[in-house]
Amino acid sequence: MVHARRRRNRWAGRGWLRILAFLPLVIALLAFPGTATRADWEGGHCASGLENASQSWYFAEGCTREGFEEWVCVVNPGGDPGQLLFHFLTGDGEGGSLQCTVPPRSRLTLHVNQAAGTGLDVSVALESTVPVAAERAMYFRYGKGGLAGGHAEHGAVEASPSWYFAEGTTRAGFETWLCVANPHPEKARARVDLILGTGQGENRSLVMEVAGRSRSTLLLNDLLPPGCDVSVILSSDRPVVAERPVYFSYRGKWEGGHVALGAEHPSSSWYFAEGSTRTGFEEWLCLLNPGESEAAASLRFMGQYGLVKEIRLTVPPRRRATGPIAPWSAR
Repeated sequence: MVHARRRRNRWAGRGWLRILAFLPLVIALLAFPGTATRADWEGGHCASGLENASQSWYFAEGCTREGFEEWVCVVNPGGDPGQLLFHFLTGDGEGGSLQCTVPPRSRLTLHVNQAAGTGLDVSVALESTVPVAAERAMYFRYGKGGLAGGHAEHGAVEASPSWYFAEGTTRAGFETWLCVANPHPEKARARVDLILGTGQGENRSLVMEVAGRSRSTLLLNDLLPPGCDVSVILSSDRPVVAERPVYFSYRGKWEGGHVALGAEHPSSSWYFAEGSTRTGFEEWLCLLNPGESEAAASLRFMGQYGLVKEIRLTVPPRRRATGPIAPWSAR
């Protein structure tokens, strides 16, 4: 009993030593409160659902450079197994392929960094023996500032000679890219029209060439002055696939990125299921008028209990218009 009590007294007398041992950790946590728990990636993404499965899918955007992870997700909704063939298209041509099988009513996930290799700007062309649905998810820390986020987009079921993008900006904190994949063996020659917002200067155009079975990328910030809102019209002599990634640090509050597959054709009707003007959210609507006459648009905002508000506006010919959902004013 005496021996046990002496041991307790000895540790009690040295309790301050144990406290000192933990002081460096405590100081580090106080000095860098987010360091110990910060994840490699953070953010969220959203993608529209697919109406139909297909035996072919094309993804123009893709990157396995440092700070990026790319995944292609495939679901087989049918009752037969599917034989999948992935082609990886880089700036230097086709960089290889991979074959695998997805069982019936099952999902397959491909890590492109492992399948295609690291350090690449890479497009993906997918062929399947049965109809499947495919999306591409990317997670990243981008640029010198380490902009963290993720984005997802479904593929195109076919290449097209025309692609339209309403959103794009070269404002401070934004980088806007155009990624074009040519899945065919012949070279494609495309005209790229950069359509600016009203009062932001003259529209611009350029010609880009994409070699057969390869991918090409443009940074729109290198082609336009800073502070522009820009829409893009791509017209190619051969069918290609185009996507537009944007990376941003916005108002010192949000950072991340998003990506969109282009629209193959303009339309007189567009529908958006998602949207929020709650605290902490900013929602914007971007309209491109690619025609030679004014476009009169009616915007109807629908909340949980029906129509909230209706706004009418006119978009000049060959111009882009932008505004937040609430309140309505130019970005």
